[in-house]
Amino acid sequence: FEIVNNTSSSIKNENMIFIRNINLFIEKEKNMNKNMIKQIFFRTKEKKNFCKITDSKEILEQASEKWSNGFLNTYSYIMILNTLSGRTYNNLAQYPIYPWILKDYFSNEIDLNESNTYRDFSFPIYAQDEETRTNLKEKYESFEDNEVKYHCGSHYSNSGFVCYYLIRIKPFSNFSAEIQGNCFDTPDRLFFNIKKFYVVQEKYQELIPEIFNLPELYINMNNFIFGKTSDNFIINNVQLPPWSLYSPRLFSKMNKKALESQYVSQHINDWIDLIFGYKRSGPDAEKSFNVLKDFFDNFDPKKDEEDVIEGKINELCEMGIDPIQLFTKAHPK
Repeated sequence: FEIVNNTSSSIKNENMIFIRNINLFIEKEKNMNKNMIKQIFFRTKEKKNFCKITDSKEILEQASEKWSNGFLNTYSYIMILNTLSGRTYNNLAQYPIYPWILKDYFSNEIDLNESNTYRDFSFPIYAQDEETRTNLKEKYESFEDNEVKYHCGSHYSNSGFVCYYLIRIKPFSNFSAEIQGNCFDTPDRLFFNIKKFYVVQEKYQELIPEIFNLPELYINMNNFIFGKTSDNFIINNVQLPPWSLYSPRLFSKMNKKALESQYVSQHINDWIDLIFGYKRSGPDAEKSFNVLKDFFDNFDPKKDEEDVIEGKINELCEMGIDPIQLFTKAHPK
């Protein structure tokens, strides 16, 4: 496989890789230099890096080799890919992306050795069944020749998605309320039932790292009042599948165990191709139903008026930012 010669500034120590990057989480109350804003958008539109990282190609090669040979676990490897592609905990619009692993949220018991337990890693999370892929193909082909075609009008992750998962944890609960005008969203739209959320037809987002290591996110420890759903259900803790014995700690543990399973090790390369690799654009993205809407189409940061630039900034923060592409060929297993 081939690695994109991506450059951003990195500092290594014995246990961690620290990446310095530009934080694009733009707060409305803070004024930014207009020239800096234009430069950010210019580099985004041209798919250039926001800053230079030295030795990132070497770091990526070493991490990929260690993971392929079983010396690096999948969770840590995905975090390295996120970091090298510009994702950071400091930016809700560029938060680390992790995959949905399981698709069985109904059974009383779960078998991690059974392939039917897992999602299809070769397609995005919004294109998991044949009927949905047929509809996405019809939608894609329905665009006029002069229109920009896409399968999905959202991104794998954005600030709203992050706050959706972490709504029970401060300060994300505060951010979630701010997004909705200083109140929580309509109860039916909140994160309260894993099973119901997974079967939603129009879900675009992948997961966040905390799903695998922060069981507290499923518990309403702050006693927030989220209200009642349309069927009169009072929202409190997240409802978990029977196989977890309704235990947040066991649910997190089983997700982490599934992430490190032999099946995932043999198939997660397909997901990496979608998020960080060669299936991000072109014919391969089209075949994989992985063409996302380009929010910078017909936008020129050098010529557009300041109000247009400000509108794009808000849209960028709301809709999310694509990870930097790291690979140009199929990722090995």
